[in-house]
Amino acid sequence: MHTFNPTREAEYNNRVLVPEHPAIFERWQRDSANVRASTPCTESRGRSHILLFKSVRGPTAARMLPSSRGRLLVSQLTQELPMSNRNIKRAAAALCLSAYFAASSIHAAGQSTEPGVLLREGTWDSGVGSFLIPQAFEKLKPSAWPTDGWIRLVIHADRIERQLVSQPKRQVPGFLQSILAQMEPAAESISSGAPSSETESAALTNYLYLRVPNVRITSGTSMAYRFNNGTSGLKPILDHRYELQLGQKAFAFTVRNGLRNSQGVAYGEGAHYTIEYDGHKYEYDLGGFGWDSNVVAIADIDGDGKPDFVISGSGSNSGYDAVILSSIAKPGKNSPSASLGWLGC
Repeated sequence: MHTFNPTREAEYNNRVLVPEHPAIFERWQRDSANVRASTPCTESRGRSHILLFKSVRGPTAARMLPSSRGRLLVSQLTQELPMSNRNIKRAAAALCLSAYFAASSIHAAGQSTEPGVLLREGTWDSGVGSFLIPQAFEKLKPSAWPTDGWIRLVIHADRIERQLVSQPKRQVPGFLQSILAQMEPAAESISSGAPSSETESAALTNYLYLRVPNVRITSGTSMAYRFNNGTSGLKPILDHRYELQLGQKAFAFTVRNGLRNSQGVAYGEGAHYTIEYDGHKYEYDLGGFGWDSNVVAIADIDGDGKPDFVISGSGSNSGYDAVILSSIAKPGKNSPSASLGWLGC
């Protein structure tokens, strides 16, 4: 005779791990209904139920933006797709679905506004594999993005180089020009001066460009903590407490699954970092692309003698970079100092 096994039920039925799932599903259905009611779309039913949204402005692909409340807003929808072109429709649907799941997890993480901005050179055309608009720039036209105060972080196996990005008067730095040119046609007319080495080498697309108002970061080199693998990088073991020392500063950090139900059982999205030093704990929820994160480097970037973290994460064909600066952290819950996400297919 079959008997109910709660342990096996929890293992094979994820809803058991999340007793509040009815309220979550109800919220998803309500939000979905609000979008369908306010935005024209075409329904395609079959083995899959797909909603195709027509363009409201310009011939660009879907752009999903993380708002300050943690939701993804559609600021620019795809151009109207030919009904006969199934491959294009499938690609658009895949992009929208990927963005939707990212939205759900970011919303659940409940992140507050990040004080800084993180950029990379690369794809910014709002298509598959494109970077997402940084939180602080959501309401700004690309041509209004600030051109000063940027610092380039170059990460090596044993150090991080900090390089102030030069900005000739009334000119856009080369790395920013390459981004703006993809996002806004008018941006192509913005003068970037003479060709810059920032845009000439494909290798530079791996550099991080950081801007955090009211935080002074100077040019120089920050020596990184080197793990037993001989590099600055580590794939942390969940729930393991790492006790380390950077220079004269002892610190510790722990990474766990970012979401837990009311009984404290881990389920779902987001890496949660707890960093400890000077008798205080600083907590960071890194949002919604899974808890498969990597410590890229730990170094004193902002010059206060305390550890700063560069972290990357991935999951659901999407990913993010995040920078955590100790100089603007407060004991308890914090947002990353700056982060940058991207969507896969």
